[in-house]
Amino acid sequence: MGSIGRYIFRTTFGAFLVVLVSLTAVIWVTQALHDFDLVTSQGQTIVVFMGITALIIPLLVLVIAPIALLIAVAHVLNKLSTDSEIIVMNAAGYVDDCLILAVNYITNYTYSGNPVNDHTVMLQMTLRTLGGTSVSQGVSGGL
Repeated sequence: MGSIGRYIFRTTFGAFLVVLVSLTAVIWVTQALHDFDLVTSQGQTIVVFMGITALIIPLLVLVIAPIALLIAVAHVLNKLSTDSEIIVMNAAGYVDDCLILAVNYITNYTYSGNPVNDHTVMLQMTLRTLGGTSVSQGVSGGL
């Protein structure tokens, strides 16, 4: 991984951690406030309350991590675009060949007796070290 790849990874990982911690904290507080009646009705201490409510954090991280990664990647791409860093990378000849993600949409109108409208969506993802895969779905119908 070159210096540009390390820069993008470091920026994305930092944004991912910030989003993951903040979303987990917000959702944990809402869940903790929902279970606050444990302290008030049963007379438990705050230490017991914090211990019981902290047990949900691994599940929250498991659910929130993909969302946090999506937000972090969108933030970094927006930052790179706003700061014109993507343009500079392309002008310098940088080609990211580690990940290729392509979405193709094809519409084909044919008329042989009655009109037919064909739509095809193809999603292709290629990872340099793991290989590639593609999925295609076609839908046909009359007008």
